[in-house]
Amino acid sequence: MLESSNNRSSEFISDTTLNRDSFFAFLRQKGYLCFAKHIFAMNNSLKTAISIIALGGGLLSSCSSQSARISGTFAGAGSKSVYLEQVLGSRNIIDSTKCSSGGEWSFRYKFTRNEPALLRVRMGESFITLLASPGEKITVSALQNIGTNYTVEGSHDSELIADLNRHIASTHITLDSLYTLYNRESDAEARSELYRAIAQKYIDHKRYSIRFVVDNCNSLASVVALYTPMPNGSQVFGDRNDFSYYKMVADSLSDRYPGSVMVASLKKDVERFENRNNLAGKISSSLTGERSASPELAIEDMYGQPQRLSDLRGKVVLVSFWSSATQGGSILNGELKELYDIYSKRGFEIYHISLDTDRSAWINALSEQKLPWINVCDFKGSASPAVGSYNVTVIPFNYVLDRNGDISGKNLWGNELASKIEELL
Repeated sequence: MLESSNNRSSEFISDTTLNRDSFFAFLRQKGYLCFAKHIFAMNNSLKTAISIIALGGGLLSSCSSQSARISGTFAGAGSKSVYLEQVLGSRNIIDSTKCSSGGEWSFRYKFTRNEPALLRVRMGESFITLLASPGEKITVSALQNIGTNYTVEGSHDSELIADLNRHIASTHITLDSLYTLYNRESDAEARSELYRAIAQKYIDHKRYSIRFVVDNCNSLASVVALYTPMPNGSQVFGDRNDFSYYKMVADSLSDRYPGSVMVASLKKDVERFENRNNLAGKISSSLTGERSASPELAIEDMYGQPQRLSDLRGKVVLVSFWSSATQGGSILNGELKELYDIYSKRGFEIYHISLDTDRSAWINALSEQKLPWINVCDFKGSASPAVGSYNVTVIPFNYVLDRNGDISGKNLWGNELASKIEELL
């Protein structure tokens, strides 16, 4: 795997500055990671809520008439205000207080249900995520930069989240250093080594996250891990192959927390995964046996003219899903332009489907990048019928169609895509 990454590095990056998001997209495309920035199968409310606080969204999942005491010391905080919050789609402040002269503060959280509550303690823009249970006496200690340098005692689930937080923070720091070194390095061999190191760091984090979920599948902390994004905002779990982890956690927690908002949202996502996997099976079967015709599409271009996919019969077609909002997309489009320049005269065409919802943003991207192929968009985003028809759960994504309109390959990039086009022309 790493050898392939090395061989591809000079081709993908060339002499340009390495952008973390484009690199991240490349890793996913080549199968090195299951990460994806746009996870359309996810329950938006749960994913958004958890993303709001990076390690968990403070979803309301509170407990019986019991309470938990949450106290701590923020060294050097002076008399700054501290807030206790829960989040369900948006920030919800439960209580607030001021630090004493020594940085001490204290809250008492009252539960309405007999299950843990995902909370956060915030000072300024920094915060600490807690998963509190009734009767716990949670103690938090931190330096002034509370978001990355803190300890928690008295709550097993909160300690798990702290471990997750520390690993993510460490990963972030390491990646920042590696990207900086890569962009400063001029020696090709040294850049390749750094490139492999960056790839391996993403892979290591995915492995850590999987182990965390498996080891803690009976804790709501595993739900936090499932929806926690990478430092660059991309989702760790979300590939179709990650379905088993969502189902494992949902099955483990359903009986333990039958009324939990978090578990209910997770179960909805499991159902969405199951439905999409069933659809994916129908499409992917064309790649393992007899070829099948691609679903018909008729989407309007920037001039309001419908472009029918079936009108391209007789050509080799790349059905490509993307969005102008995806960072690094211009680099990937640049690669496609190179292929288009080579093969378009021989009967190759690109049917480029944008999942933008903002017409002006899409048109601006087309103008700036000067994309020469068929560009279409219905401005429905993830709700576009094309997404369902082609089982698109992440972007960028593509399918290769032969001259008869049959699916011949999917999610191919770079040399693999070029080889497939050569084969079909």
